[in-house]
Amino acid sequence: MEGPCQLHMHSPLCPDGFETVISDITNEQGVIVDCDCDCVDSSAGGGARGNREVTEVETAIGPISFEPDQFVIQLIKILISISGGIALILMIFGSLQVILSSGNPDKIKGGQEIITSAIMGLIFIVFSIFLLQFIGVDLFAIPGFGGN
Repeated sequence: MEGPCQLHMHSPLCPDGFETVISDITNEQGVIVDCDCDCVDSSAGGGARGNREVTEVETAIGPISFEPDQFVIQLIKILISISGGIALILMIFGSLQVILSSGNPDKIKGGQEIITSAIMGLIFIVFSIFLLQFIGVDLFAIPGFGGN
């Protein structure tokens, strides 16, 4: 028979080879005070449930960790990659605008401004990374901030 937790909790998205286990957490008097929902290794020892927790989920852009410090590091890497891609696209667009301007000074100037803005954005991103590295790792030695 299902307990209250099985009826009211949504199961997490568990990767292949893992099984969703929902359990009731009771106090000393046997009253249910909370519910627990975990992904456990279903291939451990002849059908017995394992005790390995899922710490990351596979996505189209790579594994994403559930640990807060690793999640922030991965999020920063993803955002830097996306901003670099946007800067590259803007530089290509600005270059095409200059090439296809047919000598029109306004279009040439607009293309040059787009290229200059994209390069300045990349420089801003690089210097902000160095600044975060300096403040977080070198100056304050924040644990887990330097990736060590």
